[in-house]
Amino acid sequence: ASDARSARSSPQAGVCRHDPRYPARLAELECAPAALHIAAEQPGLLLDLLAHPVVAIVGSRESTYYARDTATALARDLAGAGMTVIGGLAEGIETAAQHGALGAGGKTIAVMASGPDVAYPIQSDRLHARVRERGAAVSELPFGFRPPQPWCFLARNRIIAALADAVIVVEAGASAGTLFTAELACRLGREVGVVP
Repeated sequence: ASDARSARSSPQAGVCRHDPRYPARLAELECAPAALHIAAEQPGLLLDLLAHPVVAIVGSRESTYYARDTATALARDLAGAGMTVIGGLAEGIETAAQHGALGAGGKTIAVMASGPDVAYPIQSDRLHARVRERGAAVSELPFGFRPPQPWCFLARNRIIAALADAVIVVEAGASAGTLFTAELACRLGREVGVVP
């Protein structure tokens, strides 16, 4: 309940596909979201965040210590260089990256598989609040949408790939949704990197 109260107190906004504020990168998707809902202390900050180079750091939920440490260090360095770090706020690699970016005083975007105001998984409620303070949580799903259905995660991943200039895969299994993100990023002409 506490995370729901804090989410409701955050400013909320949205942009539809026909709004000039709709991110141009997102419009490149064949199945671009009809609208993008934004939960942030400064909802107008999203376009500013996207004006900088945007790097997605993605990977497995069940990750190794090495991979999480690498994701944290990468995000810290990228954010420290003025880049925007984007991810899905999933446990493992993506939460490590968000912590790294925020720890460097950087700004981040979390693309949610739930409504943008809903912390998922619930353990990430504090991190979700910090992302909204320093950047933005976004989703094509409406405010309050929970819990995420299985299809929501791949739908979220296509938004991550579209909004990023580059995607870095830190660690992933053979059938991971992470690989879907990387494949779509390639098709969209984004740079894709892999941590050895």
